[in-house]
Amino acid sequence: MRPEKLDDEATVDGPRPVGAVYAPRVSRWIVFARVALSAGALGCSRMGVTLDEPKHEPFEVQINVVSDPGVALPGASVLSGTHVVGHTNDAGAAKLKVGGNEGDQVELNVKCPTDFDSPTKPLVVSLKRFAAGSPPPQFEARCPPATRTVVVGVRADNGPNLPVLYMGRAVARTDASGAALFTVKVKPADQVEVTLSTSEAGAEPLRPQSPTLTFVAKDYDDFVVLDENFTVLKKRAPVVHVNRPERLKPEPL
Repeated sequence: MRPEKLDDEATVDGPRPVGAVYAPRVSRWIVFARVALSAGALGCSRMGVTLDEPKHEPFEVQINVVSDPGVALPGASVLSGTHVVGHTNDAGAAKLKVGGNEGDQVELNVKCPTDFDSPTKPLVVSLKRFAAGSPPPQFEARCPPATRTVVVGVRADNGPNLPVLYMGRAVARTDASGAALFTVKVKPADQVEVTLSTSEAGAEPLRPQSPTLTFVAKDYDDFVVLDENFTVLKKRAPVVHVNRPERLKPEPL
């Protein structure tokens, strides 16, 4: 009978007796197969990890917020959608890290502190990668003050000691030369009305009576001079009535 090959190292002659020693050698083949399958599975798992897309570093950008040109504004919030991603420091700057691909455009909104008006449109930030060590690209937003300070000077010729009214309230009084100075807080583009009151005793001869002076507030702190020229009515001399003697009428002869 031809020998039966059981593995690469040994053969068994003759008929297969029950409980022959080749059985453990066959089980070795099963162990080898299981090891190979396990190694293959492990290799596939490792291959799956290496095929993942590499993660990109986020892009760095800097948002600078000013209230007026050259005036940094701290405390402003920078939002991506409804999520706050940064705040401006004392220098008015907020450094952010933004995810995305090079060439993408990201919209960032700026929310200004109280008493400042927030921009109505978002900042459109283009993502671009620069050489290592380069400063991040900078974008600027403006939060103008909601109100402006206006110093108002009044010159009233022939109008000494007159109350100066703003919004119906006395805020100053002209001196002996007719000059006055006061400060108001107003919103940009508002029309401001100032009245020189002639309602007090002694101002009856002045013309015009209680004139109103106006100006439009600018989008910056300002100094405004308002002029008014009063004329003074002269008092008429009292009329003296003289009783003339009656003429004697000639008597008929």
